[in-house]
Amino acid sequence: MRQAHCPLSHPQRQTPHRRGVHRRRRPCPHAGTTKSYIAKFRDAAGYWIERPTGCSDETAARAVLAQLVRRAELIRAGVITPEEDAASRHGAESIETNLDAWRDHLRLKGSTEHWYIQARRRVARVATDRGVKRLRDFTAATVERWLRDQADTGMSAGTRNGYTGRRASRSSTGASAPGG
Repeated sequence: MRQAHCPLSHPQRQTPHRRGVHRRRRPCPHAGTTKSYIAKFRDAAGYWIERPTGCSDETAARAVLAQLVRRAELIRAGVITPEEDAASRHGAESIETNLDAWRDHLRLKGSTEHWYIQARRRVARVATDRGVKRLRDFTAATVERWLRDQADTGMSAGTRNGYTGRRASRSSTGASAPGG
């Protein structure tokens, strides 16, 4: 194992460009220390990348490194595109990590903070009730099954529509509702 460098605190020193896993042995004011291994590999564009593996076991860290190298080789060979790789990694993230980015997106669209809080509560309820932890598992089918269960327990159609983002197309007077 070798000592990692901190590119911010030691810009003049370069580490040898060898693929592998290593631990950070000394504190770095910018990156901190870690008990997990760091994977170092070339990405599809040929740049050296250091990425935390999240593994405290060297064998497991080497398996993560092999997976990262394999993805880079698939992109280099043209089997998958960088966009497909990014989508795959994005789907593996937890729902919680994506909600803040969603908030920023909604702000740009002009949605209010109140609407976001209400929508976040609804997403959290469906995810908790269905046991969904990853973004890729939060599918339309999952939400539809949850809505069907809620209909069976007596949730009103208007409340269920609030979970789908649908608005009533007609109000009780027959006039067109805003946005409908």
